[in-house]
Amino acid sequence: MPNIRKQKRIPMIEHHPRNKAEVQTLLEKALLHMTSEQIQHWMLFQFQPEDMYCFYIEEQLVSVIQMESHAVCIQGKKVAVNQITMAATHPDYQQKGHFSTLLKACLEQASYTTFFTFCTTNFPLLFLHHGFERISTSKRVQIQAKDLSQKVYGTILHSNKDTYELYQKFLSYFEASILYTKEEWEQKLAYATANRYQALTIKENDELRAFFLYQIKDHRAYVETCIYLDSLALLDGLNYLAQQSETILCTIGQDERIEKIVPIHYPRQKDSILVHCNDSKSFKRYFATKKTNMTEFFDALNPIWNNI
Repeated sequence: MPNIRKQKRIPMIEHHPRNKAEVQTLLEKALLHMTSEQIQHWMLFQFQPEDMYCFYIEEQLVSVIQMESHAVCIQGKKVAVNQITMAATHPDYQQKGHFSTLLKACLEQASYTTFFTFCTTNFPLLFLHHGFERISTSKRVQIQAKDLSQKVYGTILHSNKDTYELYQKFLSYFEASILYTKEEWEQKLAYATANRYQALTIKENDELRAFFLYQIKDHRAYVETCIYLDSLALLDGLNYLAQQSETILCTIGQDERIEKIVPIHYPRQKDSILVHCNDSKSFKRYFATKKTNMTEFFDALNPIWNNI
């Protein structure tokens, strides 16, 4: 019999998925922490085919990375950056280097246009092996309703209307945080609403002072995002949620010190904010710095907040 060699399957990287359905199918197989409904909502509100890089083996999509362009403000300078907002690999093709190959291609492409690539993830090791550095974390803290007065002094509204200006004011206290446009902000809110997050806003003298995105399950309030202009507005929001639940689990940035105004319990790290320097020579020249370690560079800035 003739010696028939098995043909090698040829991999290919493409900067655009061939069709939307194959992306959803891949995500449903790869993202076990998300329900099918949540993935459908992500496809509806967050999927950006023009920003997605795809790794194919012949006709099968095995890995994707969505890398979007945004802006951040650093040392008073508004600069363009990339942000990885989705990464997934088919379970049958993990541990084979396909994701690493795709990530390297994305970072090479990013090096032509931006100084940094940001990523917020609870799987940091996937990226730390590729030159990313941890510059901040978010944390989840637990607050007992009995530790709060449950008195609300501001006006409570269940609406996310006109919150973009509040978001901009809140970010002015931070640095190196992703600056979403109004349209992007509204898409984030629509995605949260689809996933059954409720909106809560606090007004004082007709001025919007705080905004919460939360869910209540089993007598617990889960706050995924809270932005506020002062501690009184933050307390009003927490006191309102204490009326609706026994425990509040609140996700905040590592530099937020809400323990100064309310007792917190069981703080734990939630997500890591990572950054990759795409072009170290241009970075050092533009920011007039000799630092090459990203952790040291970002530590010298004001606190970072990326929690939406």
